[in-house]
Amino acid sequence: LSIVLGAFMKEERFMEGVQFAEKETAEGRDVDTRMYFKMVKMYATLGATYRPNRIRYWMRKAENVEHMMKPKLFRASMQTLAELGDSVGLCESMEARFKRFELKEESSFTRIQRSRVLSSMLATSCLEALIRKSNASGISKWVKMMKDCGTNVRAGAKEDILEACKQTSENSNWTESEFKEIIKDLQAVMPVDDRGHESQAN
Repeated sequence: LSIVLGAFMKEERFMEGVQFAEKETAEGRDVDTRMYFKMVKMYATLGATYRPNRIRYWMRKAENVEHMMKPKLFRASMQTLAELGDSVGLCESMEARFKRFELKEESSFTRIQRSRVLSSMLATSCLEALIRKSNASGISKWVKMMKDCGTNVRAGAKEDILEACKQTSENSNWTESEFKEIIKDLQAVMPVDDRGHESQAN
């Protein structure tokens, strides 16, 4: 099955590939572990164009096998979830990733180790996508994940984030209180330098 999927990928027939694989697995065909990663890759490539909720399912499968997703594939799939506004999927996938590392290291993860896995680049790009989707509760969930990991918004991105929130607020159905709550949440994960400048300015 994995070899057949590889052929679909080579020809960039991603939609046909996932349709074929979903049908085969639904009929109980044996799956080899490499297929999980290929499914994640194809769904990440398709993004929101075809059954977007399935990427979360295949990511869960992929993170439960003995080999972990390579960082590049993990980042691409997380970005897809963020662009779909799927904050639950983002947080679940992040927790699954931490568990995989803990199993590998045979010890529980410290906050510093978590912040290395959830880098500021990945956290910020996912946050920006959630803001674009005007997903208020999703933003709060993701910011909490960032806080729990001690991961801040990447340096220099503060103004862009706040501007994106302002624009989204104007174009969406956020209430005034929701907007204020989001801005308050975001202050806790702003880069230290940016927070410092702000407190000095005040």
